[in-house]
Amino acid sequence: MLRTVTSEANARARVPASPLPDQPVVRLGRVPYLEAWELQRSVHAARAAGERGDSLLLLDHPPVVTLGRSGGAEFLRTDGPLQHPALGPIEVVRTDRGGKITYHGPGQLVGYGIVSLAERKLFPASYVHAMEAVLVEALRILGLDTKAEPGRVGVWTEDRKIASIGVRVIDGVTLHGFALNVENDLTPFALMHPCGLVDVHMTSTRAEGIGASLDEVGEVVAKAWLERFPPPARGAAT
Repeated sequence: MLRTVTSEANARARVPASPLPDQPVVRLGRVPYLEAWELQRSVHAARAAGERGDSLLLLDHPPVVTLGRSGGAEFLRTDGPLQHPALGPIEVVRTDRGGKITYHGPGQLVGYGIVSLAERKLFPASYVHAMEAVLVEALRILGLDTKAEPGRVGVWTEDRKIASIGVRVIDGVTLHGFALNVENDLTPFALMHPCGLVDVHMTSTRAEGIGASLDEVGEVVAKAWLERFPPPARGAAT
């Protein structure tokens, strides 16, 4: 029988003080999923209280499958514990983000945007579109032609999906974000119907012939993010 870990217990716990610097982009390296979820919550609480500015947290995760608010075990291709021949057991975590199901693993660039939509004059849908535009621009700089498709959240190159997006908004401030496949093993996606799509084919920058490393892709994405979500001018009111 499939065992899932839930982030709901984390959500009920006291929110810790944010241990992260108040910077527009914070690079974290490899962080276990639930630990990253705690970091998101602490940054979110500080942002909602007006104690810090918007931030993009860039990181990757050890192998984990996450289920969104509209996702469930029906999108997995097995009823038992998830096991991958190279990666071993893969934890399944039920989250509070939008969307259905996806995989995170080493070499995949994950970006968690903690953004005040009111201050940016954005609605949730326009924020998602802005995030898609950031990734499309970053991938263009890297030499890969991609697109956002109406009605299908994420970023695509031809008929292959290279980035997934799922967010939540609490008190006008966003949580969660995007997952861009860079140099991660794509075979774990075969354990599920990614994003709840039966016929989707997942790809990565490496699979598409882009040789940039995870860190190099992260640098390009960070610059594209700051173009779209620039920090306020020093001394400006927020």
